[in-house]
Amino acid sequence: MSEIPIRSGSPEQFARVREAFTRAGFHDERMTVPDTLEAAGEMFPPYSDENLVPADADPAEVFTGLFLRGAAASAGQLLSCAGEQAAADLMDLGMLKMSGSSPGLVYASVRVRPLFGLHVISDLWVGHDNNQVADDIVYPPDIANTATYLSYIPNHPCGKFLEACGGSGVAALIAADRFAEKAWSFDITERSTRFAEFSGKLNGLANFTAACGDLYDPAGEERFDRIVAHPPYVPVLKPTWIYHGGGVDGEAVTRRLVEGLPERLAPGGRFLCRCVGTDRQGQNFEHRVRSWLGEREADYDVAVAVIEAINPLYYVTVSVLRGRSGASDLPLWSRTFEQAGIVRFVSCFFAVQRRAEARPVFTVRRDQGKRSGPRELEWLLRWETFRASGGVEEKLLGSRLRATAASLRSRHTIAEGNWTLGEQLLQVMHPYEISWPVEPWTVYLLPRADGTLTGAGLHALLRQDEVIHPEVSAAEFASALAELVSGGFLKVEGMDWPEPREL
Repeated sequence: MSEIPIRSGSPEQFARVREAFTRAGFHDERMTVPDTLEAAGEMFPPYSDENLVPADADPAEVFTGLFLRGAAASAGQLLSCAGEQAAADLMDLGMLKMSGSSPGLVYASVRVRPLFGLHVISDLWVGHDNNQVADDIVYPPDIANTATYLSYIPNHPCGKFLEACGGSGVAALIAADRFAEKAWSFDITERSTRFAEFSGKLNGLANFTAACGDLYDPAGEERFDRIVAHPPYVPVLKPTWIYHGGGVDGEAVTRRLVEGLPERLAPGGRFLCRCVGTDRQGQNFEHRVRSWLGEREADYDVAVAVIEAINPLYYVTVSVLRGRSGASDLPLWSRTFEQAGIVRFVSCFFAVQRRAEARPVFTVRRDQGKRSGPRELEWLLRWETFRASGGVEEKLLGSRLRATAASLRSRHTIAEGNWTLGEQLLQVMHPYEISWPVEPWTVYLLPRADGTLTGAGLHALLRQDEVIHPEVSAAEFASALAELVSGGFLKVEGMDWPEPREL
């Protein structure tokens, strides 16, 4: 284990440091989340080769220079922006140290990132080299992948919240601060656990607990209402960094997290995960997730939102170019993927939801469009849960329906001297990018779903116009309408999805 520079202190010490940060204006309103991994360091680059906080820096910039740019500041600057007591607390807690080579200068031993109204600590991230980092490094909470992960975690109230593979513990810290009665962060490394624990105290969160152990091991008999995870998912042939590898298929940790849900997720609870999974010959990723639930799978819904589909060898080639694998490993990778039947990698966010009452469960997958995101996944889960719980027939037949901005592609072929209508594809770009083959009655229906007719009215109209057979029941028609709503082709009152986000 790498040296842990921070030390625990009294509640009064942490309170004084918080007050010093607040008084100085060292908060996240001055900062943005970076777009790339490298930008986590690049957005706060060193000032110069000497990397000294400018003499005219205001208090917020002094703290930014120390904790985000890795710069040194004079003891006078520290006293000016923090005050004598808080400056002593920062030193006593191990957050700052005196320079051994340049008397009178202080420097940071950890990174402090103001984020979502909190101050989250991690290892320093200035001039980093991915090939030289410590095995148990605590990653910054503001890199792009983490920002995406955090955006998918709903902030509606919950009782017990767990972040597995917690790292800095940022998701659990936010949950404890904003919406959870109690929040835990579990991580396999002692270093991450100590950092997360320190952040909890730094932010004065009495309802936050950090614990060290493999996946759910620290939980004891506890069950959780919401579990989130951003596990290691990079395929590796041999172990590298603890936070990096997910086995040869990238799914090793993700699979174990899902396998443990029957013992850890409370009824009505939800598991949310940002990862890379695999589609395989005869079984796509969403069905693999369901299979990991074992004998209890009939109690769970599975929803997968695919961010990007990636060719397996392209995925590893990028890894080679970034120095994570050697070029000589490519033939071995190719054989490994072929033996496993891997067709593609899918970068995704997925949810596993435990039903709270007896009802059918669902498995659904969608490809994200450019304007899709967490709100669309939340809508999809809400609609599919409502659909599985019953009552959808009454809702659709009694509500006015409106078609969305769909497009139609038809394919005609020549047969016996005439053009013959073949496959018809309906396409939408939001809430998800979908292209579905449809029956002619659907093509006839959508232009007439203009918001003036209910589902029952449309059923009567299509029977009257002999577009559907007179024996097609209202229940059968409502079931078909429900599928069109799920695909994003029809909107129903009170169950609309969010407007597309701005790019």
